[in-house]
Amino acid sequence: MFRGIYFRLVLGLVGFMCLRHYALVFSTKLCVNIDGCSQAVIRTSAKHLLGQDIGSQVDGMFLVALWQIMGDLQLQGIYNHFVQRLSTAKNVRLPALRSQDLHHTEGGVYLTFLYDPYLNSSALRRAVEAFRDETEDQPMLTVIGAGTHAVNIGASLGNYVRTVQSLASKAHALRPRSSLGSKLSQDSGPGNLILFAPADIHPNSPAIEAAPYRELNKQLARSAEETPFDFLPVFSEMTDSQGQSLQGPGGQATELIVRTRAELLLSLRCNAVLASRGMISNTATCCANWRAANWIQTGFIIIALILLPALLLLDSQRSILSMESRTVVYALSSFSAVIVMLFIADRSQVFEHARKDVFRWESWALFGLVAAVFGATTIKRCTTQKVQDQQSINNQAFLPREQADEWKGWMQLVIIIFHYGVEPAPFVWIVGRSIVPSYLFISGFGHTLYFLQKKDYSLQRFTGVLMRTNLPTVALAYVMRTSWAGYYYVALSTIWFVILYITLATGREYNSNIAFMLGKIVLSATLVDLFFSTEGAQETLVRLCTDFTGGSFSVRFFAKRMFNDRYMVYIGMVVALLYIWLIGVIHKPRNSSENDISRLSKVVRKHWEVLRISVAGCALLGSCAFWYWQSALYRNDFLSYQAYVNWIPIICYAVMRNAHPALRNFHSAGFAWLGRYSGEMYIMHFHFWLSGDQGSVLRTGFFHGDETLLRDRWRDWIVLTPLYIASSIVVGDATGVIVAWFVGNRQVPLTVSAGDGQAIAEAGSASCEKLGVQSTVTRRIRYRGSMIHGLQSLQARIVMALMIMWALNWTYT
Repeated sequence: MFRGIYFRLVLGLVGFMCLRHYALVFSTKLCVNIDGCSQAVIRTSAKHLLGQDIGSQVDGMFLVALWQIMGDLQLQGIYNHFVQRLSTAKNVRLPALRSQDLHHTEGGVYLTFLYDPYLNSSALRRAVEAFRDETEDQPMLTVIGAGTHAVNIGASLGNYVRTVQSLASKAHALRPRSSLGSKLSQDSGPGNLILFAPADIHPNSPAIEAAPYRELNKQLARSAEETPFDFLPVFSEMTDSQGQSLQGPGGQATELIVRTRAELLLSLRCNAVLASRGMISNTATCCANWRAANWIQTGFIIIALILLPALLLLDSQRSILSMESRTVVYALSSFSAVIVMLFIADRSQVFEHARKDVFRWESWALFGLVAAVFGATTIKRCTTQKVQDQQSINNQAFLPREQADEWKGWMQLVIIIFHYGVEPAPFVWIVGRSIVPSYLFISGFGHTLYFLQKKDYSLQRFTGVLMRTNLPTVALAYVMRTSWAGYYYVALSTIWFVILYITLATGREYNSNIAFMLGKIVLSATLVDLFFSTEGAQETLVRLCTDFTGGSFSVRFFAKRMFNDRYMVYIGMVVALLYIWLIGVIHKPRNSSENDISRLSKVVRKHWEVLRISVAGCALLGSCAFWYWQSALYRNDFLSYQAYVNWIPIICYAVMRNAHPALRNFHSAGFAWLGRYSGEMYIMHFHFWLSGDQGSVLRTGFFHGDETLLRDRWRDWIVLTPLYIASSIVVGDATGVIVAWFVGNRQVPLTVSAGDGQAIAEAGSASCEKLGVQSTVTRRIRYRGSMIHGLQSLQARIVMALMIMWALNWTYT
């Protein structure tokens, strides 16, 4: 039914993954055992996990949440971490261990550590009996362990194992034990738990010293299957010298391990409850079912997987659709199928979600090598400029469309690589941070060229650009339960395009006057600056928008995202003006009247070669000076200067990239190909390639190792990257067709490109063929007869679409 190669690749690989995880798809359980949580994402809020959100209130009386840790000193660090999570926003060094009982109460949560290295106290017995009898005061979580003390004093390993078996048998005497994680209810998650910890093995222990600890843990693991009881072997894997994930030198590693264990226990007990209540973000996926789909999500999935395929199947048998309608239905089906694929990847357990790895230079080197080879092996001549003579072909315009697409392509690769890890080196962070203003510069330059050269300020153009930019984002916001502003580059691009459009469309009959244009740009920039500097203006605007639309929008978006790059679009507009003026000066016919040429124009024409070389040299020196200067800055220092200096490397790159015909006339076709779909790649990498709304890494579940890229994750990378790129292409092509259908007989931009001002692309037969539709239509797509044009005007269709979105926002749960 679907003949597009990319779409078939998407459906084939998704089907393969679904078969691989068949048991998980049709099961309610998430973590069969806690080992699976050791590599899951752990990012949750202390106040949510341990605060009053976990307690409950019945008839006005607050029920205390009781957490108990009992055993030797190996577990006291977990208690200390729990206390810190309740009492402070930032972790300080954990206090020294003390051989005594400890208690802490805060916010309706009662924490206790019972120092019982022999596991024979009456308090321990009462806790086990409370768990068995399910009394009102039973702990939410009980962790027991004294294996390290037993080995240290030379006690019989068998006696210790029998003590644990006795406690476990008593705990489950009246309550049959179910497999850990096999039941996750929205009210209580996995329910109250009693867990047994293994003996602790220091990462740097010699093999001989570690042998008895490992032997005890082996006996406990076998006993856990026989008795059975809930054992925590992942604790020993964090410290055993055979494990690799959390090893490190000295006390720092020990504290890191303690904190990781504590976070694991919190996630195991609380994530299912909090996720069901919407109290935590989509990144906390360990030990939790995803929230049940609401009616909007369910309806979208039904339409995507049942209704649209059924309509296409019926059409293939009876030809009930016209050629134009068939094209649109194919596009809608392709688009919605990929969105559902993202939902499966990032809102279910079909794929695995793993922690981001720490920044490693070797990982960046691998990514960089692959990208460099891909870009270098696809270099070809630019063909954007539509000319008749060979001389023009050999002398492309400044920043032609292929070159702009190439720029966006390699920048998009840097972005997804940048987001693959955590806490990159300061230099890498600044490079990544400089990419957003680069996008804004290209957008400002390209749109300004188009409007000034084409003079097309129509509603079709305005609507087409906004829909082309936002359609995938809006769909994902509804299907994935995310915020439109969360895909911040899309939001930035949208807001700045509206500002640019208003600036250029106002008084457009005088846009040929450069002084008038510069005045408008300065006035617009001043008003934007005034908006940011006026106290309460951002909050008021956001509140008005959210109160009216029923949507969600963060004030921090303005403060953090727009403020840092608030001049870049204007700089792109000024460069576009300068480019248009220079083209007019340089290419003005030699026989023009002297009165038609200004003195400045005469100087530029006379000394153009010297000026060109001088500007290129200044760009090279300026770029070197900028990167040398920023290398000495910390992140906060760079952010304080960024709005005023971020144009320097961008302008320098654009000038150097076009400084010589050999550089200007050639481009990397591979990077340009990716650049044409850079918007889709950016949006989709939040949920595919990465996961958890960009908070974790997506994995297939086929391969496991030490979680590093070079020794483990490269296999998932090879499998998922082609699917990720193919999905982006499918969404990009389908979006172009859908937008053309909506706006009518206008062509719609597939990407925001610079170059000769032709920031539009054919949304006709080429897109149809990519989507798998056999069509001989070679003219522009004109959907005059399609059903949407029952609404007689574009204005009416826009109003209808906004009303539907408004209703969805207010009824979204």
